[in-house]
Amino acid sequence: MEDMKNTLLSAGYDAERAKERLEEWKRQGLNSSDAVRGALVSNALSGLGVRFLWLLFNGWLVWQAYQWAILAEAEDPDGWIQWIPKFFTYLNGFSFLQELFFFSLLAYATVQFARNPILLDALQEISGNRPNLPALEVKPQKVVDSLRVFGLLQELNKRLQGMEMKEGTLDALSSMLILSQVEDEDVADLDTAAKIFGKYDVNGDQKLDSEEVRMMLKDAGLKLSEEETGEAVRILDSRNKDGYIQFDEFADFWRSKLEAPQPPPPPDDGDNA
Repeated sequence: MEDMKNTLLSAGYDAERAKERLEEWKRQGLNSSDAVRGALVSNALSGLGVRFLWLLFNGWLVWQAYQWAILAEAEDPDGWIQWIPKFFTYLNGFSFLQELFFFSLLAYATVQFARNPILLDALQEISGNRPNLPALEVKPQKVVDSLRVFGLLQELNKRLQGMEMKEGTLDALSSMLILSQVEDEDVADLDTAAKIFGKYDVNGDQKLDSEEVRMMLKDAGLKLSEEETGEAVRILDSRNKDGYIQFDEFADFWRSKLEAPQPPPPPDDGDNA
């Protein structure tokens, strides 16, 4: 969330401009993060389609110039006239590579934006108009109850298992990239898990941090305190203990392979005697 807010602020989105954009989306009937994301990604895909057609046209120009250069060189191998089509070949080739670069950037940005669920939330926070969404409250505790957090993670697992994911092209591409990094050969049961993981991996770094886990919990109707969210991350971070959740660790959670934390030992009354 903070990264998205900083990105918007650096792009000039102060409170007034954020309110204007929210009002515009409201008039268009875009009242949820998914609706906003769908509309903006649809516009981005339109621009992507136009740029792809222009890329194909540039490729065709390069091919035609190349064929012209071959014919000119065959007719007059030593003449200077052959350098005219060669010049156009190099020029169109450079234009093609430049267009390919911009097309790749736009495609990558579209994929990343399609996986970003918090744009609306970030704008609402900047505008100072963040609504209170209903959620299952978990009261913060000074001492985190690890077993309670583990139980909530089991409830999260059940809710995620029942979540319906859209079968969009970008979502399918994202899940394929995630699954390609799994060492386990049997990943047939992880397709939905990969889509969910990709949805909440907002910055695309192939791991979930505490803020992204908090968003996942919130969307599932589970609101944990900051301390409890940190404990949830600690439990999910079951392999390399680096403070983040890689997909193989998320897969362990998805397959219910996590071990329950051990409760603290009872106080020894003999020590107090």
